[in-house]
Amino acid sequence: ADWYLGHRLLNTPYDRQALHLAHEAETITATAVDGLRTRDPDAIAALTAGLLLSGMAMDIAGTSAPSSGAEHLVSHLLDMRHHACGGPHDLHGCQVGVATLAVARLYERLLNSDLSTIQPPPLAPWEAMSESLKPHFGRLWSAVEPVARQVHGDDDSRRTRRIALGDNWPQILPELRGILGASPASPDSLLRAGAPVCFAEISIDADGARSALLHARFVRTRYTILDLLAELGVLEAWVDDLLADGEM
Repeated sequence: ADWYLGHRLLNTPYDRQALHLAHEAETITATAVDGLRTRDPDAIAALTAGLLLSGMAMDIAGTSAPSSGAEHLVSHLLDMRHHACGGPHDLHGCQVGVATLAVARLYERLLNSDLSTIQPPPLAPWEAMSESLKPHFGRLWSAVEPVARQVHGDDDSRRTRRIALGDNWPQILPELRGILGASPASPDSLLRAGAPVCFAEISIDADGARSALLHARFVRTRYTILDLLAELGVLEAWVDDLLADGEM
């Protein structure tokens, strides 16, 4: 979904053959869910096949975007904080799984929102944004700052995306619904596989989860729903709502 969103708003490359393979990977992996808890050989084989197809999709696309969006940025930031500052940390798959559910809940809200009622805020000057970000990245800031500056962008690029969003949302919306499926935020598959489904299960408290979702977008120049919601001025409020509702 993030890959398609970036394609429509930034005109980045998009390949439907790669998308088809990514969906095939998802379908095959879904057949393995119940057997993974018991390490059933057939389930492991299905999971491996799904991972291989996912890799092929990325190879065809020439980018990891078919299988890596906002959820991976969250996991990357958790890894970075662990190695730089000793913060809590878990296996890559556990972190990505938990973050996937959180991001899917943000997508569900986006798809059910009337964007015409949202008034985007003006772009903050980079100097002010930089000062606000430094405390959240700590000793990582010197490495993150050049990327964060690119992510922050400028008024012209943001204005172009807003126009593209307004002009294309009627076409973007059904496409996103088709990519995400009927219940993208359902934890059922992860629960059946015995995997964690919330940040607390991977030792990330509410403050850590909130910070990761608000700031992960600054570690890589890959446009995701986190960027869109930030540009619309609703990311912080929507993440806080998820936390208040106990959905993360």
